Amino acid sequence: MNMKPPRLINAIEENFDCGMKVFINTSNFKIIFLPDFDTLFFDEELWADQKKELDENWENYIEIESWDSSFAFEVMKSFAENINVNGLFSNRLFISLHNPNPFTWFKNVIDYENEYRQQWFEYKKNQQQNYVKKELERLFQWIATADNMVFAKCGVKVLNWKAEFFTRICFSIP
Repeated sequence: MNMKPPRLINAIEENFDCGMKVFINTSNFKIIFLPDFDTLFFDEELWADQKKELDENWENYIEIESWDSSFAFEVMKSFAENINVNGLFSNRLFISLHNPNPFTWFKNVIDYENEYRQQWFEYKKNQQQNYVKKELERLFQWIATADNMVFAKCGVKVLNWKAEFFTRICFSIP
C-alpha cells in the first residue's frame, strides 16, 4: 500500500490503535499492515499476500514500533491535565488514573461523560499521530545515517534522497 502523507500518518495511527503491526519498505516506502497473530483473533489466510510480501522481502522492511502502555497512560494523564472543564470531571479522571486498572477506570469515566468523550478521542488521535510522526522521523534519520555510512565507506558523500524526500513531504505540510 503506497499513500501520500498525511494520509500515511493517519493510516499508521489508525492501524496501531487497532493493534496492528506496521512495516515500511525502506526502498519504495510501501506499507504493510498485519495483525499480531500471536495475540489477536485473525485468520492468517486473509493476510496471506501481505505476509508473503514481507517474508520474501524481509531485508527491505522495518517494523515501525507502536506505542506502549506507558505512552497511553501519559496521554490519558495529559488529557486530564489539559481539559478545560470544571474541576469535578478532571478530579474523576485523576482518581481513575490512580486506581488499579487505570485504563478501565479512565474509559469508564470518559464513557459516562458523553460531552467530553469526543474531545478525548480527538486528543488521543492527535497525540498518537504526533507519536507516529516522531517514529517516522526517527526511522528516516536511521535510514539516512545507515545509507550515508555505506557511501562514506566508498569515499562518496551524498545527500540521502530518501530521508530528504520523506521529511519534506511529511513534515512540511501545515
